[in-house]
Amino acid sequence: MTNKILPQEPDDAVQKMIDITKECLNFASGEDESITRNDLVHFAVNEQDKGQAYAFYERAAHEFHERLDELKGNVNPILITELQRLQLQLREQAENNNERMLKIDGLVTKEE
Repeated sequence: MTNKILPQEPDDAVQKMIDITKECLNFASGEDESITRNDLVHFAVNEQDKGQAYAFYERAAHEFHERLDELKGNVNPILITELQRLQLQLREQAENNNERMLKIDGLVTKEE
């Protein structure tokens, strides 16, 4: 059995998810910068670290989902709003980066 990532206290658990999401967002932003600068060395290093951060995020998100019923109604709504905002930002950044990489790889043509 794996160790728990999220603290037991509901607000602390959501804050931990916020922190983990911010870390992933930093890696996604670093990926974006590497793509923009065409910096393959930074891109490669960032991808390795990003992979580890995203794997940790996935474990935490799974744990969060398992505790959703427990957390509902017991968490500061401001924290939930912040988490939702960051998760949307992370999803959009990841989708943008993936689209840019596909274009670079020539798998998608640029619409004109």
